[in-house]
Amino acid sequence: MTTLNAQPSLFATLSHAGESVTEIFRSIGRGLLAAQQLRANYLVSEHLVGTAEYKGMTQHQIAAQLNQAVIRSL
Repeated sequence: MTTLNAQPSLFATLSHAGESVTEIFRSIGRGLLAAQQLRANYLVSEHLVGTAEYKGMTQHQIAAQLNQAVIRSL
């Protein structure tokens, strides 16, 4: 294989590797953001216990409901 033929192949390989690395970091970032949101939902659910919209629900039930909405949006 000549040098001219190898360059496009090398470029395609490096480009694909770069995309893979980018996607890994993007996935890690999404996971961190989701984890922060789930934690925030838990803290917010402490304040929502006993409010009209969530009457009769425990903190864990409220947090689970909020978390389901987050998971559906991912």
